[in-house]
Amino acid sequence: MMKEELVELEKYLIQSKNPVLSYLDKGTPFDSKKFASELKLLDMEPTMDLIDLYNWKSGLPEQPFGFNFNLFSEGTFIHYMETITTYKTVFQYWGMEFYKLLPIILKPYLGAEDPVMINLDEKSSTHGSILYYSSQITPSGPTLIYDSLHSMIQTIIEHYRQNLYSIDENGELLYDNNNEKWDNIRKKFNKEKSLWDDDMNDDNAFLPKEYYDALCQLGMENICAGRCVEGIGYIPK
Repeated sequence: MMKEELVELEKYLIQSKNPVLSYLDKGTPFDSKKFASELKLLDMEPTMDLIDLYNWKSGLPEQPFGFNFNLFSEGTFIHYMETITTYKTVFQYWGMEFYKLLPIILKPYLGAEDPVMINLDEKSSTHGSILYYSSQITPSGPTLIYDSLHSMIQTIIEHYRQNLYSIDENGELLYDNNNEKWDNIRKKFNKEKSLWDDDMNDDNAFLPKEYYDALCQLGMENICAGRCVEGIGYIPK
């Protein structure tokens, strides 16, 4: 299934004339044995979906500052060997909270690169899920955003299919994720509670103002509708 859907995704990237496609195979070709061996040294094993992804394209090699082409709203898959080096850096810097969370995307945000990670901890109840960490948006730690890599690919395809992604004259990805259609597609393929759900947190708790400010900068303040924000009060629906 995943292999077929990646072929379909490539079709939409071609149709939309997304220039990122031409960069996804510019690095060293994918070597599944080498990848598995490197992960084994870190006590991890790749999922079949992760292998399928990198068999499809080896990932975006490191690009110069100002590279603005993206596959989807979260960014673009990094080169498969960069996932290893990035994991070592993230784990060393942030510690056990990131144990066996392999970064596969570095999402540009406010001049930084926030990791989007796949959970490779086989003992975890959310093994295979996709998590996101940002010191501005998820200061409490990595937070689930997609049930799995497979469901993430399905979501991306459907967003392209329904023309929620477009490419401007400079090759940059355009999208509006502040609408009901976008949210309904995400919920169709992802059943677990995630960062983007209104009821992810206790309805009676105040949201940190920093969280609200960060979402406003992303144009996603609608997520806070019906909740109370510290220092601001109730945000109407």
